[in-house]
Order: sequence, then structure tokens, then C-alpha cells
Amino acid sequence: MIFVKDLFIYTYCYAITVSTHHLLRIKRITIVEDQLGARLKSERRRLGHTQASFSELCGIATITQSLYEGDKRKPDAKYLQAAHKIGADVTYILFAVRQVPTLTPRETALLDNYKNSMEEGQRFIEQTALREAERKTEIYPQKIIRRNNKSTG
Repeated sequence: MIFVKDLFIYTYCYAITVSTHHLLRIKRITIVEDQLGARLKSERRRLGHTQASFSELCGIATITQSLYEGDKRKPDAKYLQAAHKIGADVTYILFAVRQVPTLTPRETALLDNYKNSMEEGQRFIEQTALREAERKTEIYPQKIIRRNNKSTG
């Protein structure tokens, strides 16, 4: 079902979720179709890709990427899943709302390295980050930065 409201086109679809009590819940969610292509282009650029590189990573032709960004075609679930795997904020693309603060590719790589490190390596990364944040606080006292430090024992 599609209708126009406040110059936005909304498509209703239904998401099935499992609650904490293991009951299936069907919930209506709204996809904002107005400027979906512009949001897709914005995400591609945020990740530092050209249309050619992004389309290749998502398994489509460059012309298809161009059609998506020009709002001439709508991306399918397979494409959106591939875009998510390379760091695109699919929630933003579909719903025009950022779910979480977006990370740069460099920040994403750092976080991925942290997650894939052994616990000893994670502690080292945490301690190094804390020392650098405290050093920055000494250099720029107006920017007080505090981080929780896990115990190393």
C-alpha cells in the first residue's frame, strides 16, 4: 500500500520479530521512499566508494547502481544486505533515520580489529586508548575526555 503524505511516499511492509517471551509479533514498519536514491548515494560517498566500486561489492552492474541512486529503480533485499556488509547504514537508506552514529571506514576497521583480538590484545587497545585520551585532555584541557577502563587483573 502506497500513499502520499506531507510530500513523502511511504510504503508499509511488515516485520516479524520474536519477543523475549518467544512470541511472534508482526509490526508495521514504514519505508520512506522519497529521496531513497539520494540517501543511498550519500552512504556510498560516506564509505569512500565510486559507483563502480560500490556496485561491484554489492554484486550489481554500475548502471543499476546509477538507477538506484537516481530513484529510477528500488534496491532489493539482496543488494541491501550486501551494502550492509560493507558498512552502509541500511536503516538510514530505507527509513531516513540514523540508527546509530555512523563510523568512518577507519573507525570501523579499528573496532573490527578490537573485536577480533584476543582478550589480552583488547586490554592493550583499551589501555592505549585511555592513555591517548588522557594525553589529549592534558594538551586540550577544555576537551575533557573520560573513558571507562576495564580492570586488567
